Amino acid sequence: MQWAFRTGLLAVLVLGLLPRAALSDVIVETARVAPETLEAGDDFGTSVGIGADQLFGGAPGVLGNSGQVLRFERLAAAWVEDGVIDPPPTALQEPHFGFTLALSSDDAGDPWVAVGQQRSFSALFGTRPAQMTTYLFGSGGSVSTRSVSGSDSADDFASALAISGDGEVRTALAGAPRLGASSDAVTSVSLTFDGFSYTNADVGATLTFSGGGGSGAQAEIARVRNDGGIAAITITDGGSGYTSDPSVVVPAPTGGGPAAVARRASRTAVEVGRVTFLDLDGGGSQSLTPPGLAPNSRFGRAIAVDDDVAAVGTSSGIVTLLERDGFGTWSVSETIDPPEGAGGFGTALALGAGHLLVGAPGTDGAAGTDVGSAFLYALANLSEPLLELLATAPVARESLGYRVALGDDLIALSAPGSNPAFGVNGTVVGRVLTFDLETGEELDEFAATDGNTDDYFGSVIGVSGNDLAVGAPGRDENRGAIYIFAVPAPEPAAAPAAFAALAVLGFLALRRRG
Repeated sequence: MQWAFRTGLLAVLVLGLLPRAALSDVIVETARVAPETLEAGDDFGTSVGIGADQLFGGAPGVLGNSGQVLRFERLAAAWVEDGVIDPPPTALQEPHFGFTLALSSDDAGDPWVAVGQQRSFSALFGTRPAQMTTYLFGSGGSVSTRSVSGSDSADDFASALAISGDGEVRTALAGAPRLGASSDAVTSVSLTFDGFSYTNADVGATLTFSGGGGSGAQAEIARVRNDGGIAAITITDGGSGYTSDPSVVVPAPTGGGPAAVARRASRTAVEVGRVTFLDLDGGGSQSLTPPGLAPNSRFGRAIAVDDDVAAVGTSSGIVTLLERDGFGTWSVSETIDPPEGAGGFGTALALGAGHLLVGAPGTDGAAGTDVGSAFLYALANLSEPLLELLATAPVARESLGYRVALGDDLIALSAPGSNPAFGVNGTVVGRVLTFDLETGEELDEFAATDGNTDDYFGSVIGVSGNDLAVGAPGRDENRGAIYIFAVPAPEPAAAPAAFAALAVLGFLALRRRG
């Protein structure tokens, strides 16, 4: 009896160590959402948000670029249009409402939506800055809204959005990556010429700076023209601490002749960027630009949020992690440098279930330039990625990782420039690749069943559970469409024959001893 008990127990223990259920690698297209009312140039599918039974799609070209967001509800296997969101009445001409969109759900399952609109203009009111507006679709169809605007008409405010509808504090984020800041460093030099006597022998000659309250600025002649003029000057070190524009002296040509005269050394504004947080529970807003950003960092070009953690991308490739404290204040908690060779690191971001997913669509590979990649991190340890995700059959200039999404069991990466026949009639047919969240194994690649050139399939993606929504705003003369794909539920892993035999032996032994 002891032998039987031990054998049966061993069988149970071993079976408990079986691999987790395997995720099916068969992606099925379940719907193409393209309302008949769309007209050429509506660009439906420029932005996408998908929930359990809700779908939102931005159409910024509707009504002469006024824009709308179309809302759909899943009924059985069909997506049925369930209303539209129009631009706020304060919008002026061509706000492109819906050019960005983010979707989340609260604890009750009600959708929270953040919608971006570009700056707008009218002869009467002038230019109004870009704006993010949030909407809650509660029980009974009620809608509540809050909005926040950028501070400058050219800051690209709301070009990236994120929203978190659950947790203790619901929050929406808007990036303004082109927000300018006055630089205390020299950023450019303008010249006038009294003569044209410079030659290639003058390349590398040093310009000197004085005054302006700062120090450390350095520049040199980078290129000369055939007519003897200076074609380009390189600022090798902008220095710091300049409170006004310094004077600059250009050396005379080595072969003789009059020296070029510097009109000015300029400390023009640089695009450092900013992220704005909007408290959706009645609190205020907070804007954040981390100190020490390099010129033209464009902080806020990509953003993601999950409860009290946010991630922000920059054009320099540094990804910044932000955390909210108990008083509701956001601050920098950590930064991630791009892995070696990860071009465009931080172009796209996703957060969820303790993970951070970072797209790097500019990564080069053996197949050529811009094949793209992505990296998965554990928030508990950001020192190095858990996974590097690469296509098993990469394509030059397909930009894998241009958009990224996290599902329950999978990772989705879009490659909107995917083009195996690049150069043949200029065809561009995008694709989406999926990977196992735990192993990083590529599961499948797919595109629209009726895809055509210049559909921009994969220019935006969204995931809810194992449903994937993929925008194709260029389809059918830019009428646009959203494609819905389903990943079948995980399949139970089959027990290896040895484990099954062990269980049978235990059962037979129990019968003999009984």
